[in-house]
Amino acid sequence: MDIQIPKVSIIVPVHNAGERFIRCLDTLIGQTLREIEIILVLDCPTDGSDKTAKEYAAKDSRIIILENETSLHIGYTRNRGLEIARGEYIGFSDHDDYRELTMYEELYAQAKASDLDILLGTLVEVGDRYELNVYPDIPDEEIRELALKDLFMAGNDTTFAPYAGYILPNLYKSGFLKFHNISFIDSRTATPEDWLFHVKSLYFVDKLQLNRKIYYYHTTHDSNAANTSWYGNYKVVTTAQKIIYDFLNQHQCYEKYKIYFFKGVKKRVSDSLLNELMLKKSLKKFIEAVRYVKTMPFIKEAYKYGEYPLIRYRIGGKISRIILILIMRL
Repeated sequence: MDIQIPKVSIIVPVHNAGERFIRCLDTLIGQTLREIEIILVLDCPTDGSDKTAKEYAAKDSRIIILENETSLHIGYTRNRGLEIARGEYIGFSDHDDYRELTMYEELYAQAKASDLDILLGTLVEVGDRYELNVYPDIPDEEIRELALKDLFMAGNDTTFAPYAGYILPNLYKSGFLKFHNISFIDSRTATPEDWLFHVKSLYFVDKLQLNRKIYYYHTTHDSNAANTSWYGNYKVVTTAQKIIYDFLNQHQCYEKYKIYFFKGVKKRVSDSLLNELMLKKSLKKFIEAVRYVKTMPFIKEAYKYGEYPLIRYRIGGKISRIILILIMRL
């Protein structure tokens, strides 16, 4: 079989995936779309996941292995995969997730038929919680604007995360990403790296559709990167908000989206500061953190005029009011 030009390249950062890595690999090599390449980027695993990856690669020529000399974390690790990907379309997978075996065949057929820049898929979370992240029933031409605003707000009361918070169930045209120079930020300094990736992708996208069929299963557990303390640290969170702020101003659309941006700032920064207080259990450290986020040019305005977007998280709304008082007085 000639697979010199794969239809889809699937990029998988690999750290310590444990036994879940086997199911991930089996549902990749078993895809009914055979013209794929599977790029496994080993980010210094210590649990034997590297050995497993190499054993699978020895049996399947479609598997390409890259090894990081030092840990780059998930953002830059994905970028290494993007640099060598040859596929017409790009897909992403976490190392502990799995998918239906028809996923890439059916998504590719839809994306190819309409020459899409992005095909958004549907994801279900399984494991510690079960939640289906479903877009509302609206026309495709309205999806982009809804998803962008929801990303800026960091979610809403009907979903656990923003509609477009995950890149995992989607396909992206390789040429589209390259033309707009879209890649991942360093997730050691700003998170969530996939939200920032999608802000840029959705802003520039021209041809976009949504596939509502469930193909991708995202496993949730204590070892997920998003559950680690560094992922929600106030410094990396406020850095991410600053990146969005700069992007909006660069493209002269800050005024258009600022009310949604304010909501996201208020939620994400409040959550990160609460996380700091719970972890350090030090009022002094908490005050230091508030003073740090206060240096951001948008913080005062966001806390003064932004609404807390998630009513169901009442404690977050109360914390945001306390932070507003501190910001104005410190």
